[in-house]
Parts: sequence; C-alpha cells; structure tokens
Amino acid sequence: LGVLVLSLIVYRVASKAAETGPASGANDLGSGHIMSGRSPYIGALMYAGYLLGDFWPFVLLQAITAYLLIILTMRRFDVYRPREATVVTFALAATTALPTYNSLLLADGFASFGILSYLLLASPGRLSRLEQAFLGAVLLVSVVSHLTHIMMLIGMVAALALLAWARFSPKPPRAAWIAG
Repeated sequence: LGVLVLSLIVYRVASKAAETGPASGANDLGSGHIMSGRSPYIGALMYAGYLLGDFWPFVLLQAITAYLLIILTMRRFDVYRPREATVVTFALAATTALPTYNSLLLADGFASFGILSYLLLASPGRLSRLEQAFLGAVLLVSVVSHLTHIMMLIGMVAALALLAWARFSPKPPRAAWIAG
C-alpha cells in the first residue's frame, strides 16, 4: 500500500511538473539549475510540496516531525503523557520560533531537528527500530538540507568521539532529571 501511495505521489508531482515547468529562478533538478545557497534536496522536497498543495505538505511534514520529536524526547525522560505533550507543544508554539521556522519554508528548522535526533540516538536508552529509523531519517534530511548542517553533525560526532577517547562520561546531577 505504501509503494502504491508513493507511486501516486511521484506520478502527480511528475505530471504537474510537466504541465507547469520549472518556475523562473527556482530549483530545476532536470536542467541542473539550483538556486544559489539552496540544497537541491530541500529544493526538491519543497517543490514537491508546492506541486502537491501549495507548500502545505512541506509545512505539515515539519510540524509532524517536530511533534514526534517532542514525544520521543518526553518518552526518553520518562515524562510522556498525552496531556503533558499537548501542553509542551502549545508552550513551544507560544514561546519559541518553532512555528515561524515551520511556516517560512526554511531549512533552518531541520538544524534543531537534526541536533535533537542526534542526541536521542547518541544518548543511552532504548529505542525501537521504528524510532531509530525515524530519527535516522530526520538526521539524514537535516544533513542534506543545508551545508552548515553537515558541519554541525561533524562537530557533534567529533565531540562525542573526543569524549569517548578521553573516557569522559559526565553524570548529570539527579536534580537535573525531571523524572528523577
């Protein structure tokens, strides 16, 4: 069923692209024209969102990713309950730039998604295969969405490798854990 749905989406994107053609000054993977400073991969993802529903699928993808990362983080600290997840989501929406980054069609939102995914994958604890696959996919999209995100990941991996080499494993104070 998933392959069928994906095939229908690819068909719709391809047929709409054939009808409209690339917008002037936009990414055009077929001719190799990529806007300066824009990753071709995030450009292709945004273009697919444009073709499927005037960019709303891209905004929805970022919103769903943010919500799932909130839930996974709360589960990691053993404080997840649906009501608390809703409260945290509304608090983040009201007090941070998260909704702004999601609505402006920028790759910047994937920077924080990538950092959080990396930390959830690198920190001790159990993750299901599905959660690992989701976090890996988010990390991959983050890395290919902007050149600076590659450097950010290299820096995080290097820092973790340096800490492992020095056999430094910080133990947070018990009061630092909310669920403690």
